[in-house]
Amino acid sequence: MLVQFTLHREHLKLDFSILQPANLKNGSMKLTSKTLLKNKETMKKQISISLIVLLAALSLFTSCKQTPPAEEAQATAQHAHKDTIEEVVDDLVITSRQFKAAGIELGKVGNTGLTGSIKVSGRLEVPPQNRAAISVYVGGIIKSIRVSAGSYVTKGQTVMTLEHPDFLKLQEEYTSAKSNLIFLEQDYQRKKELLAENATSQKSFQEAESKYNIEKGRLTSITSQLSILGISVAELNKGNITNVISLRSPISGYITQVQGSIGAYAEPNRMLFEVVDNFNILVRLDVYERDFYQIKKGQKISIVLPNQDNAEVEGRVTILGKAMDNTTKSIAVYAEIRNNKRQDLIPGIFVNAFIYVDGHAATVVPAETVIRSGEKQYVFIVNEELCSKPNVPGKDPHSVKDANGNVIPLAYRMIEVKTGTESTGMVEINPQDDIRPADQLVVKGGYFLMSALKSGETVGCCAPAEEEGKD
Repeated sequence: MLVQFTLHREHLKLDFSILQPANLKNGSMKLTSKTLLKNKETMKKQISISLIVLLAALSLFTSCKQTPPAEEAQATAQHAHKDTIEEVVDDLVITSRQFKAAGIELGKVGNTGLTGSIKVSGRLEVPPQNRAAISVYVGGIIKSIRVSAGSYVTKGQTVMTLEHPDFLKLQEEYTSAKSNLIFLEQDYQRKKELLAENATSQKSFQEAESKYNIEKGRLTSITSQLSILGISVAELNKGNITNVISLRSPISGYITQVQGSIGAYAEPNRMLFEVVDNFNILVRLDVYERDFYQIKKGQKISIVLPNQDNAEVEGRVTILGKAMDNTTKSIAVYAEIRNNKRQDLIPGIFVNAFIYVDGHAATVVPAETVIRSGEKQYVFIVNEELCSKPNVPGKDPHSVKDANGNVIPLAYRMIEVKTGTESTGMVEINPQDDIRPADQLVVKGGYFLMSALKSGETVGCCAPAEEEGKD
């Protein structure tokens, strides 16, 4: 507000009549003491009046610029109300039109045995007995390679052939040792008979026995070496000597690695092939200490393959680790996938898993019932105490009836909860205030009610009034 004020000249006019020519005599100014005293008093009065008017105008101007204390307090209260609405207010009433527009649906709490699950991550592995490295005991030149990476092989199938002159020497030693053993055995039997008739000395018999046993042991050793190399002793006994040996797979599975090429020298004890049998595959899961003690052998798990459109396979817990990884602060838990028919389960790939732990009694609600606001979680229930009261004419109704005579509750209360185990669309809740089994829960439309609380437009019993017949 702009305030204008004017000081008229007469408020500040001083009486200088004493200086007029009438008061001058003989070209000089003569003032009587009476005249001076009169004009002095007049000047004092005029100056006092002017100062009073000026101060009054300034005071009025300053007071018009300030906000009344009552208006300032009201604005502050409204701002604080909006900032703390979620923490202070937990009851609201809406209109039937809002009820329909928000699509509010009601349900009940349940008390049931809830089977919980623990979400973990890990990777696929194969047990040691289902993985094999194929190498040669003696060096040789690679003559042929019968398989490639990714090929499926059966136990005993030839994967590579090698040749080397040393293979021939070992077969010659076998033939020589076998023939020599026949002679030594006959000599041993003859001297044994002579000793029984005292026709030979004990020393001669012992020498024959020693030579026989030594040669017998040598033949057994050569036979074992030939068996390791895959050379058939039966064929040698027929006189069939070969300069080629076959390298065979010790297990059935898929070839994952192939080392070497035709014509190259295969060194002893160097891996040439790796075979993996993923029919019975393991899942290594990293479980944190807080969850570890809920897990037991035999529990069912659901394994999710995130890189394969979240495909799921089932397994069971078989091994519980006995040591903690100091880096990840987790404990290894192994589960096996039995009778695996998927050929795309490759050791090393990342997986998620849900371990189903023992059930427990819990208060559960549909997961969509829980409303999250910041770090807190809430549910809405029908305010039965308010809805049971009769509607007051001229005021907003607490409940109305639809065309079929069913009561539509319009009064609700917000309750803070803590959530627990979640399974198959249901979630465990631990409400701070007791929720009775008869209470009606807001299953759908809870976020609308939360928005109404935060906006402050429908708090308490002050929803906008509706006209009759407009629903």
